[in-house]
Amino acid sequence: MSPAPPSRKAVIASSFIVGVGFMALVGLAAPLVERGALSVHGAEASVREVAPTLIEPLDLAVIEAQIAASERTLAAARAMTDDDIARLSRLTR
Repeated sequence: MSPAPPSRKAVIASSFIVGVGFMALVGLAAPLVERGALSVHGAEASVREVAPTLIEPLDLAVIEAQIAASERTLAAARAMTDDDIARLSRLTR
C-alpha cells in the first residue's frame, strides 16, 4: 500500500516555506560574501604588536602612606569636634 499523495495546499505551503528560507539564507549570506567575510585568504597569520600596559602597577607603600595621612587628618578633625559633639549630645537629651 503506497502512502496518499500530499494535498495541493500542502505542496504549495511547503514550496512557499522553502522559498522564503532560501531567500533569507541568500539575503544573509550575500553581504558577507560581497565583503569577503567568508573568504579564506584573510585568515592568514599576521604579526601583531603588543601594546604597553595602560595601567601601571600599584605602589602599595605610597597607598599605605596616603591612607595613614588620611587617618591622621581624620583623627585631628575628630579631636577638634569632640567637644562640640558632646555638647550637642547633652543638649538633645
